[in-house]
Amino acid sequence: RLAELFALHKRGVAEAENDHADRAIEIFEQVAADLPDGAAPLRNIAIVRYLAYKKDPQNAELIQNMEEAFAEWEPLETDRVVYFRMLGAKLAFQAQVEPELFEPTMEAYRAAVELAPDDPSLWYAWWDATNYTFRESIVQQGPPAIAKAFELQPDNATLALLHAGYQVEEQDASAVETYDIAEELLQPTRHTIEVELRNSGIESLEGVFES
Repeated sequence: RLAELFALHKRGVAEAENDHADRAIEIFEQVAADLPDGAAPLRNIAIVRYLAYKKDPQNAELIQNMEEAFAEWEPLETDRVVYFRMLGAKLAFQAQVEPELFEPTMEAYRAAVELAPDDPSLWYAWWDATNYTFRESIVQQGPPAIAKAFELQPDNATLALLHAGYQVEEQDASAVETYDIAEELLQPTRHTIEVELRNSGIESLEGVFES
């Protein structure tokens, strides 16, 4: 029976990936009914509900469905990093309409990185959430978050460029070294990038770094 439920759960994931939300939720609910202590089907229901809400954030029914799904999932989720990551993403999106949710958003990501401090994607997600507000107490959390992400993943050109940008703002001489790292990391895709830059009116990659 467990093998059947596993196969059924995989079919639910496939339905979700194909954007068949109603069918996916129906399948996940079947699995959850047979596995009352299992977090996976409830986690996926919460994710599908969240994605549906993002497509229509003014729909009160979708909001209620999403909140109920998160509330049902939370007590069973043993992987707290996954839970706090998803909670942070949900709150960050909601906070764009309800600014009072920015603080809980930061708290969710803070909880996630405390549990998994070596995961650069969590620090990046935390940084990303700070870009949707002008509230200084939130914005100022962005630079240290991206600095930590870059420290953990120094071979990531995007992180290098973002970190260097903050270093320039702070008049940190280390920005030169960080830009050199970014330029080296971008070399394998240099031709593609320069084509895109020229289409945007920039003559060369050097022009970006010089500026």
